[in-house]
Amino acid sequence: MEKKMSNFAFRMMKNVGMPIRNLLMPPDKILSEVEIKPGYKVLDFGCGPGIFTIPIAEKTGQSGLVYALDIHSLALKAVEEKAEKEGHANIKTILSSCSTSLSDNCLDIIIFFDVYHVLNNQKEVLRELHRVLKPEAIM
Repeated sequence: MEKKMSNFAFRMMKNVGMPIRNLLMPPDKILSEVEIKPGYKVLDFGCGPGIFTIPIAEKTGQSGLVYALDIHSLALKAVEEKAEKEGHANIKTILSSCSTSLSDNCLDIIIFFDVYHVLNNQKEVLRELHRVLKPEAIM
């Protein structure tokens, strides 16, 4: 099991660290490298406060579905609040450090940005992600 950061550390990351990182590496520019189409099912693994989740939900549209997975409940709360505020009913949150509880071969894309290096269970996570990806999917 991964050790989640404290609530204080999460808030610092969300309110200080992420805005700085987003200036240096804009999320829209990163997402532009992945062709996300309407109707796609996408997993944002290690979603944090949802800097990728919300733009992905816009790209997949109401016919698509975005799963936002994180180990920290404050991250999922932030995603849920943003989704509700912006009217995105196509986002589902998953509280987990590995298991997605999704069916085999169900995802078109997995966004796995800036997460791998902090995992204690890298092999287990990669097995899980491989299991839920469609054969022609992108990670």
